[in-house]
Amino acid sequence: MLLALPWIAKVETRGLPAAAVLIGLGVLAKSGVPLVLMLPLAWWGRRRIGDLLRPRVVLPFLVVALPWYVACYWRNGMPFLRELFVKQQFQRLTGVADHQQHFWYYLPVLLGLLLPWTPLALLLVRRTLYRDPRRAFLLALVVWGVVFFSISPNKLAGYMLPLLPAAAALMGVALAEAENPRPLLACCAALLLAFPIAAQVLPYAVESGITHAPWPKLSAVWTLPLAFGVLAWSLDARSRRLAAVFTLAAAAGAGTIALKWQAGRELDRRASARQLWRQISPRAAEVCVANLTPGVQYSLNYYSVTPLPACHAQPRRIEVRQNAGGLPYLWDSLSSGMVDPLAVRIVPSLFRD
Repeated sequence: MLLALPWIAKVETRGLPAAAVLIGLGVLAKSGVPLVLMLPLAWWGRRRIGDLLRPRVVLPFLVVALPWYVACYWRNGMPFLRELFVKQQFQRLTGVADHQQHFWYYLPVLLGLLLPWTPLALLLVRRTLYRDPRRAFLLALVVWGVVFFSISPNKLAGYMLPLLPAAAALMGVALAEAENPRPLLACCAALLLAFPIAAQVLPYAVESGITHAPWPKLSAVWTLPLAFGVLAWSLDARSRRLAAVFTLAAAAGAGTIALKWQAGRELDRRASARQLWRQISPRAAEVCVANLTPGVQYSLNYYSVTPLPACHAQPRRIEVRQNAGGLPYLWDSLSSGMVDPLAVRIVPSLFRD
């Protein structure tokens, strides 16, 4: 969509073949969803829609996207079409919700994903910003994406990721043209606190919800956002806005690395079934699933590829269990004890007696 901006503004078509290749990659990733998200492009160019239908644009898209679908249909036939398009596309949009949320769910999600730049969204309410058709087009991409995903009863935060480049481009343009954005930049600096707080809270929030996560503990690192805010303010006051933005961007990048370093291992243990599968895989033929939360079940299915059978349908010696609010563990039904020593650290309450 960003490569199509010259076509939006000046009917410049040189970037359209490359845009078609990228749309083809999007279709490989998410089937029909990228085609729906690009509808604003077709609307903006409706009077010159022929440019999008020329062979130099259509053929790169087909070369990238079509062979895999043809190969999968050739091998699997109609079950492939039913599973991918009917079940995973149309039924997710109109059917029973596995991840049901309120209609307005994506508004706070989108603002949260823009951290620490979320305050800059206030700059987007200026009507004169959209005199340039490219900016109006980017706004339409974001708005249409939020509306489209909000229609579906199935909602996941990750669905907002394709909208972030357009939103970031708009916020960058608005920031460059703002007369005095220093208070907003200071607020962006304050939101850098989200990184050290998330490092403590995120693993528990992902596992069982933010309301069940512990309160974060104060730390000296919490004073760093204040220093970055003062630095960004002073740089912008001296007409060095780009340096001010790069200062906050570098701080956000460092915060992301620190968050991954500090919380990554705990997230892997609490929010992913990767370590669980490592315990299971050497003895997978002996294992069944007794009870797991949906999130852990999906994750385990991802790593096992072929889902493990449910214990009530196909009993096996080793059961995968999960207590309310706890982590999954392996249980030997014959010896009535834990299977792996690692589980002692995961569910110590079982050994207190």
